[in-house]
Amino acid sequence: MVYNYSKIEFYTDYDNMDVVISNALIILNSIEYNDILIERKLENKSNAGDITYQLEGPQGNDFSRYLEEYIPKEENEISLPTEE
Repeated sequence: MVYNYSKIEFYTDYDNMDVVISNALIILNSIEYNDILIERKLENKSNAGDITYQLEGPQGNDFSRYLEEYIPKEENEISLPTEE
């Protein structure tokens, strides 16, 4: 059962279903959020900043040599089918 951004799960037999549902609704309705604390938590996450990672790759015009190291020559020369 979900209500007001809260979730509760329960298991019961059919005979106790109405009692369990009413208790679950009372519990979910009684949840109060501390808006100041939530706002502070969100501010801390937004102030964390971005981290930039520099990955190693080909320098300058060495890209063709870089490809030859990782892609065999046969795979590099794949011809596409022609339309007839």
